[in-house]
Amino acid sequence: MFYILGNIFAPLTYVLLFFVMSFWLIKGKHETAVIALILILAMGDSRMPGMEFDKTLRIIAILLIGVQTIVDLIKRKYAFRKVMLMSIPFFLVAIVGGLRSPEPGTSLSKMVSYFLILLVAFHYLPYHIKRTKGELYLDILKLAAWVLLVGLMFILINYNVAYLLARYRGLMGNPNGLGIYCTMIFMMMMVGRSLFPTEKRFIYILLGLILFSVLLSESRTSLGTIGIFSILYFFYKSGKARKWSLWLFFLPVGFLLFEVFDYEALLKSMGLGEYLRVESLSTGTGRYLAWEIGWRHIQENFWIGRGFAYEEIFFKTQKGFLISTEHQGGIHNSYLTFIMNNGIIGFILIAFFYVRLFSKIKIEKFRMPVIITVLISANFESWLTSSLNAFTVHFLVVLAILMNYYQIEKTIRK
Repeated sequence: MFYILGNIFAPLTYVLLFFVMSFWLIKGKHETAVIALILILAMGDSRMPGMEFDKTLRIIAILLIGVQTIVDLIKRKYAFRKVMLMSIPFFLVAIVGGLRSPEPGTSLSKMVSYFLILLVAFHYLPYHIKRTKGELYLDILKLAAWVLLVGLMFILINYNVAYLLARYRGLMGNPNGLGIYCTMIFMMMMVGRSLFPTEKRFIYILLGLILFSVLLSESRTSLGTIGIFSILYFFYKSGKARKWSLWLFFLPVGFLLFEVFDYEALLKSMGLGEYLRVESLSTGTGRYLAWEIGWRHIQENFWIGRGFAYEEIFFKTQKGFLISTEHQGGIHNSYLTFIMNNGIIGFILIAFFYVRLFSKIKIEKFRMPVIITVLISANFESWLTSSLNAFTVHFLVVLAILMNYYQIEKTIRK
């Protein structure tokens, strides 16, 4: 219904969502509102024909749920997490940078949405996941399964929707976006597997959908991060002896083998050269060029940047030059994006905030796998600097659950 109305008269869709989601929130149908938000965020990444209206839906959805979260906090329905106070200095720097932006309205609105997604993720979502005894968490995973399944179905329904050139992208905007989505859902699934040991059949189905989608997408970063998470989880779930063997033996041996062997020749000899596009590994498919351009420009606004979304604005001005290279798009690095948008001061402040969040992860077997997986993924894409995408919300849900893991586990077991 939203899709049809969005292509007939988009403003009517915005009004409809406002009233429908407001009705859900007033009537206490919070699980429905959460699923709607996450579906809208997932579809906001899609490049399917006629999905342009979804970008405005994302703003309406996060504003309504953000306001609901603030109202609930004022009513003391749940306690304010003091760790959120540590994000305030970053947002103050972001405001200063936003006022210097070529598009201050865009910058400040994106900053507000980033603040709201953090507020929602660390208050509203954990509360309702606990209230539903984890059922809402399972529903989010089931929604992800449908997104992946429908994407695969589009291979038969409309090949041009499912593929971008020769690479599979499902319902996402591009293959690498699908890869990031699968990485985030994989982490969510592994946490869900621990919380819901009786849901083995569904977990196996979701795992199959994730792996099949990633393999079709040929996303090297996603293949690597899922593999790294799995290895780290294997070593961290069984006590200190196995954990220390990873760092003292297996990792040094792995680095030594990496230095000794010609991995490009090895991959080609295994028949994986074309699949993994080994000829572009030395250039990062143009990322290294983008990083160099971005770093040079950062020197002009080193201490305090020019606000949220400035990286997007700047790289649009470079489009004419980049069209002649193998790289199109932005800087594809969350850390450099934070520095370009908010300066080195803003980057240090947001890094300190995330370090504090990571330090509050309660369960050992997930702490290091999640941290390293996210840090590597964020190094090759800028998703962590944006709030209204299909990826950040799932990462924040994982983080919020792991910060409250034992409380939620106890609620589920009752």
